[in-house]
Amino acid sequence: MSYIKASNDNGSIYDNHTTSLEMLDTLAQTIKDKIWQDLATCSAFGIMLDESTDITIESHVILYVKYCLYGVIKVRYLKLLQLESADAQTIYNAVIALFDKKRKLNLLFIKFYLYNILM
Repeated sequence: MSYIKASNDNGSIYDNHTTSLEMLDTLAQTIKDKIWQDLATCSAFGIMLDESTDITIESHVILYVKYCLYGVIKVRYLKLLQLESADAQTIYNAVIALFDKKRKLNLLFIKFYLYNILM
């Protein structure tokens, strides 16, 4: 396994598994926070999702969002959700639960949109 190798101005190299994971976690959280901030700021966004079931019969749904912020259209990976089953109601509940945690977004519109698409 290779680790992140970074050097600072002194020429020191960070070659530590724990430090590598901490840096990746910090970067990932920063990116997630920025995407949710963008979604709260933009006037509208679209949700793209794809359900799949792997060879171990575990169902997942991958979510992407597409939005326009300050005239720039962006498509971003949002989350991979593990599902209890692959039916429309379970997918609907998982997506609504994810957006409900953020409460900054127009959940009523998301519920209406997803219900009409999935049901």
